[in-house]
Amino acid sequence: MSTSLSARRRLAPHDLVYTVAPDEWIVGAPLGNGHLGAMLWGNGHPLCLTLDRDDLWDLRRYPVHDPNYSWETVREAVKRRDAERVNEVIERTLNPTERATTPTKLPLGRIELAFDGDNELTGRLSLGDATFRGSIGTTQVDAYVAAESPFIVLRVRGATKAPSIRFRGLTDLNPDEAAKLDLPPVTLASEGAEGWAVQDFPDGGRAVVAWRTLRRGQNITIVVTVTTHDDFADPLSLARQRTDEAIGHVGRIAQTHTDWWSNFWDRSQVSIPDGELETLWHYGLYKLASSSRPGHLPANLQGLWVTDGVLPPWRGDYHANMNVQETYWPIYGANHLELGLPLYDWLDRIAPRAAERTRAFFGFDGLRIETALATDGTNVPGWGTVQYWPGAAAWLAHHLWLHWRYTQDAEFLRNRAYPFLTQCSTFWEHYLEPDESGVLHVPLSHNPEWEGSAPAAWGRDTTVDLALVRALFGWCIEASEILDVDTQARERWRGMRERLAPYHRDDDGGLRLMESISTGEPVSYRASHRHPSHLMPIFPMSDITVEGDDDDRRTIAASLHRIEHNGPGEWTGWSFPYVSLIASRARRSEMAAYMLHLYADSFVMPNGMHVNGDWRGRGICFFHYRPYTMEAECAASAAVTEMLLQSWGGRIRLFPAVPASWRDCSFTHLLAEGAVTVSAERRAGCTLRAEFTARRDASVVIDGLAESASWANAKSATYRDGLWHVSLGGGKTATASVDVPPSKARRAERTPIENMFGFHGWDA
Repeated sequence: MSTSLSARRRLAPHDLVYTVAPDEWIVGAPLGNGHLGAMLWGNGHPLCLTLDRDDLWDLRRYPVHDPNYSWETVREAVKRRDAERVNEVIERTLNPTERATTPTKLPLGRIELAFDGDNELTGRLSLGDATFRGSIGTTQVDAYVAAESPFIVLRVRGATKAPSIRFRGLTDLNPDEAAKLDLPPVTLASEGAEGWAVQDFPDGGRAVVAWRTLRRGQNITIVVTVTTHDDFADPLSLARQRTDEAIGHVGRIAQTHTDWWSNFWDRSQVSIPDGELETLWHYGLYKLASSSRPGHLPANLQGLWVTDGVLPPWRGDYHANMNVQETYWPIYGANHLELGLPLYDWLDRIAPRAAERTRAFFGFDGLRIETALATDGTNVPGWGTVQYWPGAAAWLAHHLWLHWRYTQDAEFLRNRAYPFLTQCSTFWEHYLEPDESGVLHVPLSHNPEWEGSAPAAWGRDTTVDLALVRALFGWCIEASEILDVDTQARERWRGMRERLAPYHRDDDGGLRLMESISTGEPVSYRASHRHPSHLMPIFPMSDITVEGDDDDRRTIAASLHRIEHNGPGEWTGWSFPYVSLIASRARRSEMAAYMLHLYADSFVMPNGMHVNGDWRGRGICFFHYRPYTMEAECAASAAVTEMLLQSWGGRIRLFPAVPASWRDCSFTHLLAEGAVTVSAERRAGCTLRAEFTARRDASVVIDGLAESASWANAKSATYRDGLWHVSLGGGKTATASVDVPPSKARRAERTPIENMFGFHGWDA
């Protein structure tokens, strides 16, 4: 059996199954390779492929020139507790009332293939090889976006007549939306077996969609590509050349594609007795691997599936007050660090201009990045509070730090992570303000999205920022020690970290959001709110943990009690995986699983795509709309991993937050901090076996293994205080085994997983 077939079979229970045709874009089958994306949908009359490309943006902007837009002006208003004035100055520039449509991610349009007959499309999207296989009557249709080539490939078998092909651009699909962009109509042409569409843009750019058909009897191959002026001065000639060369090598393209996905899925695996959550784990990774690949842009709000015929929600931007972070959370534990490289490359590119804007507004050096960003790193109009928020760069820096922690790549730390971290810390060194006692305070911020853009949203000493800055200084201290640089700066960071203001707490000890700049009073989590970032000290910063002291545990318990008390009425879909992760850190395993089930049952479309609202109207929250964003799908993958393996704080925890019903579960080749690959198996509630492979010599502390475990191939292993302290040899696999009675050693009968996702007609 080939490796590719094994991956296909193994993941078959998680495939997207269509027993009826996906009659809307939003329930289609998503395909992508990090550069080109296609959403396959329709009934075959026509069959639609809505196209996308990662770098297709309209970056025209219309800046507002306001002489009062400066930190000096804003700070004076803050000192007067004049939140109205703060809001006025910032909103006028970052959220102008008469704002233009651009910058925005651009819808490209769609290819439509019309098949003969009255039969409708049915089929399935195989996650194992990222290929849609369907039928329209006796005609078989396969489609995939080639993993390592700029092509969309369709194979049609058993067709008595080739499907007609046409392209429809935005001006055809939605003239009103196109008019907002001053977008001209598409130019269409064909010649023999090929056709093409040329879309010119008002900023002088051009995109070309080209396709070529090859027929052999009743078998038809169609190759599609998308080129732009960024590829070549003449994108039309390039597109035609590419399709001409590819049409004769589809077999090789297909094999490379299948091998890529097989290798991807072989990197790590999970097996849990909860089919719904196991599917979530696979699907989030599939979506991220389809929309984030080295050499291309990172995934934006919609990944590579821009909305069909309309401008995307929130302009398809990069939202750095949660969305970007959630999107990339799963790559570490799931052992897919390569998917994060586009994010790090992008941060490298946007940092210099962000530093210039920081200097222009604040009058000092450092790095502050606005929250809603276009592909060039400049801001997209949005709430002033969102755009001003000073914590975005530090939270993005956490991903660079995590990459170092999981790889132990000293060159990455020296050349990429550390420079970005120190730029962020330079900003905060200037921005923090001491009081008469020398305590350092955050002078102005807000808890993301709390109170929207109202003056009441502004505050001091926001818990989210204090947690980020405390962590940031800690990363800089640790990195400077590892790299043996910046001794004086290290002591300065250490001193500032010790002088940071404490977190605001309620009377019961739970974490508050901030202090209001209008009244000077602390602001509590007094009502349901979608953004739990005031719990940043618990997750993801691990500053307050259940493994800490009694005060830490009281704080966590009180904070979660307040979340429970206020309920999810104003949450959106992505809130649930986020809270699941917080619950896992708090060892609330049943809560962690339940949050994911609520998410899957109420905020996921039949094809697995996340929409922000409770679109079925089940009463989980009062948002019933369905704008698509992909971060929650990825966060759900991270949340499942977090239940199985955690490695923060220098300790590897096996099955730390699995529900009681997960008596039998296992994982293979998940990744722990310290560049340690971990596999483990649990039966009848006991961890029977675990394997640890370090890339280089390492000492690890392991929680979740019985004292009776016997070790093989470890340099040393000592059990004390409920933990194993093990020395691993680089490149070698150490194995721990636990002898249990035969009754417990037997694996329970596994209930077959039924396909969670699939379009079987609307059930809204």
